[in-house]
Amino acid sequence: LLRVKREKGESCNCGLTPEEETDIHFALVDEPEDDEETSITAEVTPRVRHAGHPNWVFSKLKDLEGDYVKIVGTLMLDTKHIRQASKLDGERPNKGLKRFTNWEVHPITSIFRCTKSKRACDRGNGWEEVN
Repeated sequence: LLRVKREKGESCNCGLTPEEETDIHFALVDEPEDDEETSITAEVTPRVRHAGHPNWVFSKLKDLEGDYVKIVGTLMLDTKHIRQASKLDGERPNKGLKRFTNWEVHPITSIFRCTKSKRACDRGNGWEEVN
């Protein structure tokens, strides 16, 4: 997990800005030295936190940065970051992001942290669920 970032008000969350009503963004990379341009995005949503993961708050999830993690969730195409071929009158252009793809895991429904070696976790041993 390269980076954990707090999102601001987004249309998917009705533009709300309090921390408990915004997404938490994960930038996932293959190797620790990789840049965010090669990342895949995954997001924790307020609805998932409210429905069973109240401890998934930014201050706790930020501690996962640099860890080897396994993420489970729904794959979604985030079209908000794909440039439009044409726009309606007054519509702002979509903003591209620095990441590998606009496909993302959104929402995250389970998070696991590797507590042993990468090799052990790759073999299925050493995963601990983050509650």
